[in-house]
This record gives sequence, structure tokens and C-alpha cells, in this order.
Amino acid sequence: MQQSTSRQLYAYWDRVRNGRIAPRRFEIEPGQIASVLPETFIAEHVGVPGCRFRLVGTKICAQFGKELRGSDLLSLFGTEDGDSLAALLRSVYRDAAMGEVQFDAYTEAHRHVKFEMILLPLIHTGNTVNRILGSMSAFDPPFWTLKSA
Repeated sequence: MQQSTSRQLYAYWDRVRNGRIAPRRFEIEPGQIASVLPETFIAEHVGVPGCRFRLVGTKICAQFGKELRGSDLLSLFGTEDGDSLAALLRSVYRDAAMGEVQFDAYTEAHRHVKFEMILLPLIHTGNTVNRILGSMSAFDPPFWTLKSA
């Protein structure tokens, strides 16, 4: 993990899970990760391979230029990349595996921004992983989010 947000979120998640395969959703305390909340999300497993955003940080939405709550994580990716991500999501849900991805996001004008995303398993109901705590951090701030002087 190269991004500070990824490392901080992973350290918090690992501390909360306390040796278990995954923490429970209700154990995640937003106040404990306040500094990384703008780049954090929670998504839920909705069918195969669906992964719907339940909560999405403000910085992520600003960088993608829209509200992402309620949309599918896979909708942000093209077919080939989406298939690879879907396989990783299945592993997170099925095996309680942690996932890390680096990807380029492109604007309509073909400008791109490199992101790091981590996917950490959560248990919401029952005893199986059915949520993901994750983060998306740009390596360099996208030009459209910079304030001009």
C-alpha cells in the first residue's frame, strides 16, 4: 500500500478485527478514522458480482464528479477491468481476503488520474462477509478538484 489513506484504514481495520477474519460493521467507528473518511466507502454485496456503495466519502464523489451512493462499484470500470475487479470482489466476500488495486480513471477528454483502492471485508449480518470497507485515493490530486488562486 502506497497511499497514506490506505495504510491508515488498513491499520484501523486490522486493530478492530483483532485476529478475526473480519470485524462487524457496527464495530467501525467513523470518529476513529475521521481523517480518512473523505476517501473511504462502505459497499454491500448485492448478487453476483454486484457491489453497491452504501456510503461514499465526499472526496471520492468530487473526484468522480458525481454522487456514488447507491451505484455499483463495478460501474466505474470498463468490461475487462470490471471482470478482474469482480473476481477480486468474489475473493473478498468468499475468502475474507483483503484486496488492493491500482487503476487509472479517465475523463471524457482522455485525461487520467491514478488511484489506489483497498477492499477490506466486513460482516454486517450473519457470520459471512457481506460488506466491504474501502478507500480510493488519488496519487496526485485531479486537476478538476484543485482550487485556483
